[in-house]
Amino acid sequence: MEILSLLCAFVVCQSIAVLSDTSIEKSIESYSAVDTANYICKNFSRFKYSYNCSHESAVTATNVVEVKLITLIDNEESSCCLLDFNGDYGFAVVGPSLVYYYVETFGDFSFGDYVPDFSRLGFSTISGFVYRKEDEWDSIEKVDENSSDICYTNPVNANVSVREESIDAYVVDRYGSSYHEYASNHVTGAPNMTQLDLSMYITNELEKGVISIYSEGNCWYFSSYIFLQCMQRNEYPRLPTKYDKYDYNVAVEEPRLYSTIYDSNGNNISGQLSNTSGEFIAYKRELNSLFSQGYWGGFNTFSVPILYAKCRQRAYLKNYKLDGGTIWQTSGIIEEVAKQYGYEVNVVEHPKWSNKLNSLMTHIISGRPYIWSVSRDSLHDYGNHTMVGIGYSIYKKQLQTGEFTDSDTKFFFKLRDGHNYGTTWFDATAYKGHTGSLSFIKV
Repeated sequence: MEILSLLCAFVVCQSIAVLSDTSIEKSIESYSAVDTANYICKNFSRFKYSYNCSHESAVTATNVVEVKLITLIDNEESSCCLLDFNGDYGFAVVGPSLVYYYVETFGDFSFGDYVPDFSRLGFSTISGFVYRKEDEWDSIEKVDENSSDICYTNPVNANVSVREESIDAYVVDRYGSSYHEYASNHVTGAPNMTQLDLSMYITNELEKGVISIYSEGNCWYFSSYIFLQCMQRNEYPRLPTKYDKYDYNVAVEEPRLYSTIYDSNGNNISGQLSNTSGEFIAYKRELNSLFSQGYWGGFNTFSVPILYAKCRQRAYLKNYKLDGGTIWQTSGIIEEVAKQYGYEVNVVEHPKWSNKLNSLMTHIISGRPYIWSVSRDSLHDYGNHTMVGIGYSIYKKQLQTGEFTDSDTKFFFKLRDGHNYGTTWFDATAYKGHTGSLSFIKV
C-alpha cells in the first residue's frame, strides 16, 4: 500500500508512532476510531484473543502493519480505521469505543485499480466497502483472479429467503444466536395477492407424474401493480384504489394472445396430449376458469383491480407479450400508468444495488416501496423474478468479549414476492455479489 494523503496516514505499528496518543486513563466509551486502532496496534494479542474466542476462522497474524483512516458512511458521515495485518493474514475495519465491524483472517487488503485513491474509500456496516465516484458512493467489485466470487462478501449459494414467521429461526440457524432485530420499517397498502390470483391464463405442467398449475410469467407487471397500489395508499391518491374494478375481456384486450389459446369457437387448442386418456406430454395453457367472472365466450372476462388492468394493458400493447419482462419494462409500466393519472414519475434502476441500501431505507421511511429483481444465474431461491419491496429489517450483533465489541449487521428486504401470501424476508447480506437490481422513484 502506498501513502496517498495525510488523511490516510500510514503506520507501521511495531516501529513507527501511532496516529495519536491514547491515554491509559481515557474511558473506552470516549475512544475515537483512531484511538481504537492505536489500542489494537499496542495490544494485538488481546484483540486476537477476543476475536478468536467467538469465531471459527481464527486470526493468525502477529501484528498490524498499516492503518488508514477511511470514511464510515452510516448515518452522518464519520470515520473508521482500516487495519492491515502482516503478511497475507487479513485485515480489519474498526470504529470508536473498541468496536470492530469487519475482520478478514486471510489475504491482503489491496484493491489495486479498484481503489486508486484511498482517501475516497469508505465502509458501511450495511453494505461493506464502497468508493466515492464524483458525489456518490459506489460499490467495489473486486474479483479474485482465481475465483468467480466477489472478494470480502462471502456469498452463499443457498436459499436466502424465508417466510416472515420464520425469520428469527433463520437468523439463528445461519448467523447464530448473537443477532437480534435492531430496526425495521415498512410501507402499507400492498394488496395481499399472488401472481396466480391475477393470472388470466394458467399453465398445467407435468412434473414427475404430477400435474402442477403455474401462473403466467406476469411478475414484471404484477409488481408494477403492487408498487402503484402502495403509492395510491401513501402518496398518489388520484390512482384507483384496490377496490375499483375493471371487467377485463382477454378476447378484446389481448387478441393476439387469446387467438393462440382459443379458436373462434372458444375451443382450447393450446394443449398437447400424449394419449386419448388426456395425460399431458409437457404442458397445457388455458384460461384460468377459477378466476374468470364471466360465463360467455369461453370464460374470457375477468374482474380485476383497475390498476392491474392498466399495467397489463401497457405490457401487452407496448411489448406484445405477457410473459418474461425486464426490470426496465417494469419501470416503464410504473411511469406510464402513473402519468395517466397526472403523476410524473421517474423510476431508476440500480444494478449495483448493495451500496443503495441506505437509499432503500430512506424510501421506505418516506412511504415509498421499491422493486427488487434477480436473475436466473443467481443460484438462489428465485430466478429471473421481479418483486415489490415493502420494507426492511436489520439484525445486529453486539457481542462483548473483554474490552472489545464485535459489531455486525445483517440486512433483509421485506418483500411481496408474488409467490406467497403475506411477507417474505430476503437476506441481502448473504446475497451480496450476485446479479440483482433495486429500483426506486427518483426524488
